[in-house]
Amino acid sequence: MSVFSSSTIVRYTTRYAEASKVVTLGVLIKFFALVIAVLSAVAAIPAMLLSSAAFALALWVTLCALTVFLVGVLFSTLGFMLSTSIDCAVCGSPFLDESDKAELLSLQRFPPSYNMPQSETD
Repeated sequence: MSVFSSSTIVRYTTRYAEASKVVTLGVLIKFFALVIAVLSAVAAIPAMLLSSAAFALALWVTLCALTVFLVGVLFSTLGFMLSTSIDCAVCGSPFLDESDKAELLSLQRFPPSYNMPQSETD
């Protein structure tokens, strides 16, 4: 492992951690938005009997929470896209050997005793 390889591994590992944090933020946003949407939708049922203004407010809060849920979906998608672009960068990096790439991509290498199927042209 060279100096380039070591610093490259640290750089990619940091980027993967950042992508994971973006996905986690998106999941948290979706969770809290969904909780608020469900609670306000449940509150809209008795509010419908009280007054039309209370019902309209509960319905408006539900729609706003669902909009925030969509923002959470976008955050999660952004994190997954970031992770995918990092995967592409790792695969194309000239500073990493195959074992470093496999480690970064969390792939299990076949043990030497495993017989890989041979193609027809071999």
